[in-house]
Amino acid sequence: MFVTAEATPNPLTLKFSLGREVMPRGCAEFRKGQDATASPLASAILAVPGVAAVLLGRDFVSVTSDGTDWAGIRGTVSDVIRSHFLTGLPFLVHPFPAEGAEDADATVARIRELLETRIRPSLATDGGDVSFAGYRGNVLYLSMHGACNGCPSSSATLRHVILGAMRRWVPDLIDVRAV
Repeated sequence: MFVTAEATPNPLTLKFSLGREVMPRGCAEFRKGQDATASPLASAILAVPGVAAVLLGRDFVSVTSDGTDWAGIRGTVSDVIRSHFLTGLPFLVHPFPAEGAEDADATVARIRELLETRIRPSLATDGGDVSFAGYRGNVLYLSMHGACNGCPSSSATLRHVILGAMRRWVPDLIDVRAV
C-alpha cells in the first residue's frame, strides 16, 4: 500500500492520500480525548503522540497535530495507516448516520446538493471538508472539518469561495458562517 502525505493550507494538518475509498459518502472526524471506537484507524492514529485530530474523507485521511513538528510524527502516522490495511479491519465499525433526512425545503435541498457536488470535492483536495449545520434567516451555517478546521484561510474560503459559489445558485443567501 502506498500512502502519500501532502501539505495543506493549514500548517498543523497533513493530508494522507490512500488511492482507495475510505468513506463512501460524508466524512468522519475524531479528536483526541473523544471516543473514537467507531474507527479502528482513527483510534490508532490518535494514539500517536502529537496527533490531535483525524478526518476520514472520501479517499484520504487528514491528520492534525497538536503543534508537534511533523518531521517527528509524519512517518509514524504513515506507518499506522499502512499497518491498518494489513489488519483487514474496516475504517468504520458502524457507519455514521446521514447528515440529515430528506429536506422538505427546496432551498436547503439545493444547498446540500451544491455542498456535495461542488464545495466538498474542492475542499477535499486540500484535506478538508465541510458539513451542513443549518440554514436560518438566509444565513448558511457550516461545520468545517480536517484541514479546514482552524486553517488560517478558512474565513476567506467561507467568504470568497463558498459564499460566492452558493450565491450563484441560491440568490437569497446573505452570509455563510462557521459553527
